[in-house]
Amino acid sequence: VELERQLDELRHNEQLTALIETLPDAVFLRDGEGRWLVTNEPARQMFQLHNLPWQGKTGMELADLRPALRATHEGYLASDEKAWQAGKLLVGEEIVAGEDGRRAIMEMRKVPLFGNEGQRKGLVIIGRDITQRKHAEEELLRSHEQLRELTAYSDKMIEVERKRIAREVHDELGQQLTALRM
Repeated sequence: VELERQLDELRHNEQLTALIETLPDAVFLRDGEGRWLVTNEPARQMFQLHNLPWQGKTGMELADLRPALRATHEGYLASDEKAWQAGKLLVGEEIVAGEDGRRAIMEMRKVPLFGNEGQRKGLVIIGRDITQRKHAEEELLRSHEQLRELTAYSDKMIEVERKRIAREVHDELGQQLTALRM
């Protein structure tokens, strides 16, 4: 009964619904027991919720409907619990593995909401796909390491050439001094 009241209240708040749907990040609103109340299109795509009766379901109930996402749901439940325990905004990275085998790296922001007596009321979650940014950072680190290796090799070759020139100058000067003595 309470769940139905919450869902009706959220459905009738057109401004909130419009705002959530226009956001490019995945948005989830869950009640204090982990039941999914509201999601936007990016969230529905992330968890492949199209054609599924997802409203009012828990993450594990959704995992039963999409077994390929079970590990993802289990990971999210663990991080949800960390957010509840922290009692404040929690930011972390999580992996979403789809049925197609693709993996997305998500930055997840979770904010727990508590009632007047401290009971769990709801969890607001915003997920941003940072896969491309993470790959770019990794590529930058690889490039930096390659540059460091190239610099070290260049320094070594310069030192080898200095020694060669010093020997050559020393040998040539020695021969000239010997010739002068004679």
